[in-house]
Amino acid sequence: MTKEYFPLYLIYGFAFINMGIFSIQEKDVELIDLPLVKSLKYLGYFGIIHGISEWITMITTLGLYPDLYIYLFILKQTLKAVSFTFLMYFGISLMPLRDRYKKQILKIPIFLVGIWQIGFVLLILYKGQDYHILNPRYNIITLRYIMGFSGGVISAIALFLNAKLIEEKKSNKMAKRYRSLAWIFLIYGLLDGLIVKEMDFFPANMINTKLFLRYLDFQLKY
Repeated sequence: MTKEYFPLYLIYGFAFINMGIFSIQEKDVELIDLPLVKSLKYLGYFGIIHGISEWITMITTLGLYPDLYIYLFILKQTLKAVSFTFLMYFGISLMPLRDRYKKQILKIPIFLVGIWQIGFVLLILYKGQDYHILNPRYNIITLRYIMGFSGGVISAIALFLNAKLIEEKKSNKMAKRYRSLAWIFLIYGLLDGLIVKEMDFFPANMINTKLFLRYLDFQLKY
């Protein structure tokens, strides 16, 4: 990443943090019982933590603190894992399920981040501190494909389902807002979960940043 991308990452991180702060702010009493409002705190934690991780990405890629690169990289990956956990938590908590089922399903994000952390640490201990920097496959598969992509899709599905329930109560305006949010999370899940650097394994060898930029460039030209 060249210095020209600095403002982009700065704004990108700020947007997530700003969304997070807004999400965890106290809401009006008449809105508290809405399913979305009850789950917003998890979205808020996701936004703040993910935004900070993007700022650390910006710092490490620009090489501002080369002596701390490995430690900043580990911190960045840890923050991403925690943020994706909260994103999944947001989507699952918003699902129109019975409480007893929801409580069981809500254990899945904790289980996934625990498995990721164990594997992440063990690979560092046995392969060296720079293993994940030189071999990004583990984090791409666990963080991007499994947690990031799933978190975005689950959140989108939950919002679509809630929109349908709200529409049945003749609240069409509110239903449209839920659907708009659902499309945003679906697009986010696809972009941040699937668009990764080109690697020698599926689907990174077919769906990657190189293909995305090539397609985007084609669209801009034609």
